[in-house]
Amino acid sequence: MGKTTTSDSKAKTVIKIILEVLLILLFAFSVFFLLTVIWGFDVFKNLKLDEVLFHLAGNLEGSGSEMLRSFYLRCVLPSVVVTAIAVILLILRRKKSLLPINIIVGIITIGCLVASFIIVEKKFAIVEYLAPAPDAGDDFIAQHYVEPRDVKIDFPEEKRNLVFIFLESVEATFADESVGGAFPGNCIPELTRLALENETFCAPGEKLLNGGVSLSGATWTMGAMFAETTGLPLKTSIEKNSMESVENFYPGATGIGDILKEQGYDQELMIGSDASFGGRRKYFSQHGEYDIFDYYTAIERGFIPEDYYVFWGYEDEKLFEYAKQDLTDLAKKDEPFNFTLLTVDTHFEDGYVCELCRDEFEGNQYANVMACSSRQVTEFVHWIQQQDFYANTTIVISGDHPTMDNDFCLEVPADYSRKVYFTIINSAKENPSDRAREFTTMDVFPTTLEAMGADIEGGRLALGTSLYSGQDTLLETYGYEENEKAMEKKSEFMKGLYGRIPISAELKETVTNGDLVIYGYDLDKHKLLYGYDFDSQMRREGLESFWTEFTLESTGETIVSDEMKIEDQELTAWLHYHVTGETVFEADPGDYVEAELFVRFDDGTEMEVTSKSIAPSRIYMSMADYLRSWDTDRYTLFIAAMDEASMGIQDKDVEAFESLGITLPLKDSVRGSFYAIAGRDILEESLAYTLLTTDGTFDGDHKYKVVSAGYDAGNTVSIEIDGTEYAREMRGLNIVVYDCKNDKVVETIVFDSYENTDVRSYQ
Repeated sequence: MGKTTTSDSKAKTVIKIILEVLLILLFAFSVFFLLTVIWGFDVFKNLKLDEVLFHLAGNLEGSGSEMLRSFYLRCVLPSVVVTAIAVILLILRRKKSLLPINIIVGIITIGCLVASFIIVEKKFAIVEYLAPAPDAGDDFIAQHYVEPRDVKIDFPEEKRNLVFIFLESVEATFADESVGGAFPGNCIPELTRLALENETFCAPGEKLLNGGVSLSGATWTMGAMFAETTGLPLKTSIEKNSMESVENFYPGATGIGDILKEQGYDQELMIGSDASFGGRRKYFSQHGEYDIFDYYTAIERGFIPEDYYVFWGYEDEKLFEYAKQDLTDLAKKDEPFNFTLLTVDTHFEDGYVCELCRDEFEGNQYANVMACSSRQVTEFVHWIQQQDFYANTTIVISGDHPTMDNDFCLEVPADYSRKVYFTIINSAKENPSDRAREFTTMDVFPTTLEAMGADIEGGRLALGTSLYSGQDTLLETYGYEENEKAMEKKSEFMKGLYGRIPISAELKETVTNGDLVIYGYDLDKHKLLYGYDFDSQMRREGLESFWTEFTLESTGETIVSDEMKIEDQELTAWLHYHVTGETVFEADPGDYVEAELFVRFDDGTEMEVTSKSIAPSRIYMSMADYLRSWDTDRYTLFIAAMDEASMGIQDKDVEAFESLGITLPLKDSVRGSFYAIAGRDILEESLAYTLLTTDGTFDGDHKYKVVSAGYDAGNTVSIEIDGTEYAREMRGLNIVVYDCKNDKVVETIVFDSYENTDVRSYQ
């Protein structure tokens, strides 16, 4: 047998040490992870997977000192101590066999990991979550989502201000049973009176509190604020690349801040903690460009010392004083404002006892803090009501989510529906419902806008339904269990909104340089020919494809063209692309077609480039088709020639004129003057080589005057109806169409028939 060399011995020793270090590291992690899981589910009783993923995707910057202290004492410190003991035991046993200790450490490590997995799986159903996302047809969110950017929202001429107060962890539950709460004594009496005196969307005549139900994705502060301002749950994909895109906070979502920014609102978010925590700074700065006033702002302005820090930052007593100052300043500006406020004293555990708090509930600290907050919020509202700007200001007060305090609601019956506090003060609209409404916090989004006097077409935005619209909410339609189950599921649609990267302003400008060109409509084949022009820069910037949607006004039918891939197109000129397509549909000559051009980028972003409202009569392939499309029982056509109008007249045009009753030999006149008037009670025509003028009445008492001069008679044209000139005054046949049913001119067009009667210009 060979001897063991010194180098072999050293190598084995190094390997042994490395394995021991790896074992200790794995042991430390397993203990720490198990303690963190136990701590997390103890502190956050209603913790949801989306909240965990969201905070993992970001960071815990700005966390409250009490929560961090609890985490260090219950998770970090015990993990360090247990790991240190294991290391000491290994060192003390170094001269003897380490196998028993290694086995014990290994068993504990495996036990901690298995226990952690069982606890997490039971709470979050990780295996089910990791399963493939449902198909689009089974994606509840995708099925019911209404894109706010596609909805018509009309604001009043005089825009109303908005004061939106998020109440940290405040529920309607905290009131007494006589007003719909679940407690024997009312912890929020002032807030209760405030709600009952204003709008809570309960049944008419009822004096009960009402509020929104918090679904998965909206059960923590940032999730709740996101849900109430976008109508969406805050869901975070577990994939790494999606988590990295948290720098762009749901760029695909449209929130109230985005909408009000476009309306010229001056917007501010004021909170008493670090705005960076939970992504609040990113969200509000990226969706509405809010000015952010937080804990550090108060220090920068000299309101509090640099070393001042209580609870999560500074207390609500100071928050309301700072809010009064900023509201006063905002009211002095010309722009309408949106002032959003988030309280903090009522955060778990047990809230913050400030100098204004009293012991009204025999040592129950959280109840005392709630009562104190109730007084402070109500006093702040009363102050607003005394200001000059209040008359044109809507106040929305909403709890952000149900409380996370462990033991405060232990005695609340299991079948009691816990809802956040909610009321609207000084709304611009009346509640049209004759029943108590059931809604989620996502319905607050469109409801707030309509409370400000806006009219939302269809009454829905994202997953939210305006409670002023009379439409049923998703909660009323499907019930709590189906809604909650849908929000807990993975959603490819939400993943798309989360990971969608904003299109730069420069790229948008480039895209809108493209144009939709309509070539004509074949009356016999019902075929519309169109094209799209764009430059090569758009292709380099990631343009992937385009398509066009045509909506017929008469039927409401929408026809979607085939999607065309940009990569399949070739340059038609230097740095220029021209793509053509055709779509078949039947259209009435007096109807309108809304043509909308959409483009898709390689990041999945879709955008409408342009839209055009086009009358099929204007896009027929030939003048003959155009003329024979009009029903003279309804429309009166005024036709007058200018310059060499008849040189391109063809036999098919002659037949079209004859279908209107016009029989003069226009085709052979070459440069003559010509006019014709054809309608249900009038038929007049004249052809000559001198200036022609006629006037009279039609369709009752409407007056007209028509002038025509060909090339040899002075080159002029005029078509006046009731004193207004409508002729385009261009070479060719100037045509004006009057709709006798609606008493208005619906079209003016010129067919330049110098070489070809199908060349036309219209407006």
